[in-house]
Order: sequence, then C-alpha cells, then structure tokens
Amino acid sequence: MKLYFVNSLGEYVFEIKKNKAVLVEKKLFSSKQKEQVLEKGISSVKQSLKGETPSAKELSLILQSFKEDAKSFKETDEKTTKKKISEAVGVDTLIIQSVSLIEELEKISNTLAKRIREWYSLYAPEVSKKIGDNEGFVSAILKKDKKTLLKELKTKESMGANLDKKDVEQILRLARTTQKLYEERKAKESYIKELMKKTTPNLLILAGAMIGSKLISLAGGIRQLSLMPASTVQTLGAETALFRHLKTKAKPPKHGVIINHPIIQKTLRKNRGKAARALADKLSICAKVDYFKGDLIAEELRLELEKKF
Repeated sequence: MKLYFVNSLGEYVFEIKKNKAVLVEKKLFSSKQKEQVLEKGISSVKQSLKGETPSAKELSLILQSFKEDAKSFKETDEKTTKKKISEAVGVDTLIIQSVSLIEELEKISNTLAKRIREWYSLYAPEVSKKIGDNEGFVSAILKKDKKTLLKELKTKESMGANLDKKDVEQILRLARTTQKLYEERKAKESYIKELMKKTTPNLLILAGAMIGSKLISLAGGIRQLSLMPASTVQTLGAETALFRHLKTKAKPPKHGVIINHPIIQKTLRKNRGKAARALADKLSICAKVDYFKGDLIAEELRLELEKKF
C-alpha cells in the first residue's frame, strides 16, 4: 500500500512493507511553493493513493521513517506558528484590551471613591452628601480644604470630627491615587479614539469611542462585528437578559450597550426600541464598510437618525 504525505517541506510517497514504511519518492517545495502551502494552512495531509484511509499504525510507521527531514519540518512549523501568532495581533486586539482595562479601572476607582467618601465623611459628611459625582468629589477635596468647601456649600458648621492634619493627609493620599486612575481611564479613552480613527472611522463617528469599542470587544473583533446581523448588534451587552427571555419567556431585551447612545437617550421611552433597531442597523452598515475599507458614510447615517428621532 502506497501513502501520499504532504507537509510544509514537500511531498512524499511511502510504501508499507512488512511493518515498515519505505520512502519511495520525495519532492521538496521551493521557497515560493512552501509559502503557498503555509498560507493554505497545510501542516500535514495524509491519504492513500487509492483513496483508502490509512490506519493509525500505518501513519505511525510513516512518522517513524520520517527522520531525515524531521528536524527541518519541526523548525519550519515552529517558524510558521510564531509568524501566525504575531500576525494575529491586530488593532481590534488592542481595542479589546483597552476596553477591558477601562472597565477594570472604573470598578477599582468606584470602589476606592466609595472608601474615600466613607472616610472623609468622618471629617466632613456634608461635603460627601452634596457632591454626588465621585470624580468631582475626589477633585474637590484635593483642591480645597474643609473650611473652603463648607463655605461654598453654605454650611456654617460641620458635625464631622476634627481630625489631625496627618490623618486627613492619609485620606487625601488615597484621593490622589484615585485621581490618577481617573486620568489613566481618560488617557485610554483617547488611545481608543486614535485607534478607531485609523481602522473604524465610520463606527467612531456614529457610535462614539466607548460604545463603538465596546461593540468590537463584545463581538470579539472588527471582522466578527461586521459579519453580525443588525439584530445581534442591537442586543450586544444584554446577553443575560436575552438568555433569561429564552429560558423563562420574559420580555426580550430591546438594546444592549447602545442604550447609552445620545440618540436613544434623547428619544421618548416608548420609542426607544424602534430607535435601537434603527441605530443597530446603521451601526451594522458602518462596521461592514469599515472592515471592507469603504468610504466615509457615518455622518450621513447619523443625520438620517437624528432627523427621524
């Protein structure tokens, strides 16, 4: 029985004789042919010349006799694997990593801001009560002292404790660390915007940097997002509610992360489902145009949506 063996080095014909695979003929690929084979992803294809499927034992005999070129074959495959791994890192991978980091920074900074509020409330509870925004609160206590803040808030006397300067400094030290996290988050948002300008300008214009990057992250990449139907784009980020609907027949979700888009936010609540469908349709078009390197059409689509809603 003769077996035909192909790998990234060339073509081989073996004949099985008395529990031994004998090399009958081989033809090594040229550099150009080798690249073509590697591009097709062929690392090893084995079949019988008569169309029969070789047994595991026959394949084992071939591998045992394939000693002459085994080292070269291993080196070529390793080189190809490293190259493919290197090429797999694209702009969408960087966007996904940056989005994940921003989400983690938000969780950490919110947790720390909550701790700062509780801690600072021992010193001046009125300040924490009247400044609702965490980032604004952290910025306020770093820029102004207790006396100034109370005066601006029109509070004559605080019921907080009179802490020593060294104790207050520990609170402010944590506030400075938290403020750096807010700054890092803003820097990453700017970084994502720059990445999207180059690769997904239509999605950036219509969705904005954060919503657009989250859609790419949830889809798993720009290509995957471009292949998704508009109905899937509409509910990205609402997977929990979608599975609950499928399991318990509860109401299906009308929108995922796109709920934060200004067009939906400014639409009457009863019309938000309709607005979400229209927006998802336009976002799907933008993703496809961006992936296939089309023209800039997002501004026109955005004006259509604004006119309609």
